[in-house]
Amino acid sequence: MELSGVSAVLDENTFDQFLKIADDIHANGGKVCTQIVPGYGAISTDSKRYDVPVSASAIPSIYLPSIICHEITIDEIREIQDGFRKTVKLVKKAGVDAIQIHAYGGYCRKPRKIADAVLEGRKAVLAL
Repeated sequence: MELSGVSAVLDENTFDQFLKIADDIHANGGKVCTQIVPGYGAISTDSKRYDVPVSASAIPSIYLPSIICHEITIDEIREIQDGFRKTVKLVKKAGVDAIQIHAYGGYCRKPRKIADAVLEGRKAVLAL
């Protein structure tokens, strides 16, 4: 689940393409590190779900201070956590060597809790 920004999406529909890339890199002696991004928060200028950027709270957008960001909800946090879990399962299935959780931009302020929820498979709610 991604609320803001443009990035590549890894899901069941794109997995085979991703697997081929990972396999090609490994076949040539390389390592694969995947970066998981929850979105771009207050530094974004767009949003996939709202007419404004998304952030941890209703703060001004970094680049367009006249625009107030959508304050992310607990349900949206849970969607992001679920998206992290699904993505981690797919990258592990593809044999990725490392996973980086990219946590910046205004609403991923508790990356350790996200990492714990993903790696341990438990359902955690971020305390924002």
